[in-house]
Amino acid sequence: MRRIAAVLLAIGLCLGIASPASGRSDGVTPYIVNGVDAPSEFGTFVVRIVTTDDKLCSGTLIDARWVLTAGHCIADRAEIFGIGTSVRSLRDLGPASGSRHPFYVLANGVPRFDIGLYRFDAPIDPTGITLPDIVGYDDTGAWAPGNPVVTLGWGLTTADGSLTNTLQRGDLTVESDATCAELDLSLGASFDPSTAVCANDSATSACNGDSGGPLLATNSSGRYEILGVTSYGPEDCNGHSVFGWMPAGLTWLRSTTGLPLGSGAPASAGLSTTRVFGMDRYETAAAIVAFWDESDSVFVATGGKFPDALAAGAAASSMGAPVLLVNSTSVPEATRYQIRRLAPSTIYVAGGSMAIDDGVLADLGAIVGSQVIRVGGADRYETADLLGELAADGTTGRRVWIASGRDFADPLVASTAAAVFGEPFVLVDGVNPLPQRTLDRLSGMAPSKIVILGPDASFGTAVRNALSAVAPLQTLTGGDASWRSAVVWGDFTVSRSANLATVDNFPDALAAVPFAALDPAAPLMLVPKGCVPSSVRDQIARLGVERLTLFGGPAALGESVESLQPC
Repeated sequence: MRRIAAVLLAIGLCLGIASPASGRSDGVTPYIVNGVDAPSEFGTFVVRIVTTDDKLCSGTLIDARWVLTAGHCIADRAEIFGIGTSVRSLRDLGPASGSRHPFYVLANGVPRFDIGLYRFDAPIDPTGITLPDIVGYDDTGAWAPGNPVVTLGWGLTTADGSLTNTLQRGDLTVESDATCAELDLSLGASFDPSTAVCANDSATSACNGDSGGPLLATNSSGRYEILGVTSYGPEDCNGHSVFGWMPAGLTWLRSTTGLPLGSGAPASAGLSTTRVFGMDRYETAAAIVAFWDESDSVFVATGGKFPDALAAGAAASSMGAPVLLVNSTSVPEATRYQIRRLAPSTIYVAGGSMAIDDGVLADLGAIVGSQVIRVGGADRYETADLLGELAADGTTGRRVWIASGRDFADPLVASTAAAVFGEPFVLVDGVNPLPQRTLDRLSGMAPSKIVILGPDASFGTAVRNALSAVAPLQTLTGGDASWRSAVVWGDFTVSRSANLATVDNFPDALAAVPFAALDPAAPLMLVPKGCVPSSVRDQIARLGVERLTLFGGPAALGESVESLQPC
């Protein structure tokens, strides 16, 4: 989508009704310019929202109790008007209370997870209303570049004009994420492809007051489905429009409304459940990194293999830094985008040249002129020791977490525990004797206790004896990897938040390690794709978890995990 001329300074908030042509200077507000009067079919579900502070937004009925809109359109209270295509014909559907996606944020003048809901005080009469569907995770054609889409709203019809008296329709075309990112950067903004989609037409765009209105695609059955909600665009309403992407908020929408939206079952009752993901492991890591507003350092690991990356999460956490993934020979666009956004002074690359080519390091350094430092040893264990030394702050007498590098699950859990508790992590072979460098490092830490995590067979007698000679040894070697990922959090008496990632593969959990250590630090537990073991379910209940975050798309964690389906 082409973005034209204006400088994007801030999100276009809902339009102030008292002064619809006030010449806003805050940068971006969506509206429909050069649209046409919408057919009556759209008037049954597109509503006009007037908040208690006299702001105007648009929205969509998705149920007799619920209105979908943009997160930046949410106020404590609003009055909803609908069931018509002209202002005079609209009915007062009643008052409603608002709630935003819990990860909604206005960062660098641009919103992320710009999705919100209004709940009617009393359900409306649904007679004669045909509601649109909401796009599911697998409806990839809906957001494919070049797909025709429709946007609707009650906003301005020219940038400095007056509000429309008739519901407006605009026909747009979905643009590629790469194009949208370039257009946003040219305006000083940061398009986030993990939570937004953009669309464009040479003459038509959204404008002030259209915020929160739907972006509609047509599914294979010929029904309209909601692909997004109007979020922001150029100040002069002359260019591409950006929309909150429905799959980014789908899990939260299900958990909040209790509705089987997007062809999936409702999320677990009593929990505010969210999902953070991209279309592949690189985009998922980038989506997690988007939670950092700034970071002077960034850690990079290969997304193809786990060994060199195993200690990267704990090292990154010690510096308050995120982890991004690259291919062995190239930098994915999603990774490049986040480095460009954060502009770190230093990039630490985990692993040797066999894992990540020297050309990748040169490419990483050229993105914003960062210093690139490779942290790689002769093998995965020396690399882990070097990363651990990089993260060390000289403090002694702490608990140390140890796992075997023969598999990825237990090291990821151990490194997360180390990150969350602010303690060291050490990777060992487990079967072969400990190298002297590792013994020297452990002795220098003077640990109060050593915790080993993994299957009983992962640690030979000689290794256990060597560790016991350094400090008292605690073994968490029972059960399976999911059980161990739950039991490590016994030090927590309560945690309002918890995180889940797949036990079947490493990339999504790798990027989630430093996220788990963000304030407030929260457990990260590993589960199979299609269910949640009793050990994890019991820990969620014991801790009193209220907010659950899933890392990875439905190919990694199936939709049944959202409802905590037992194994």
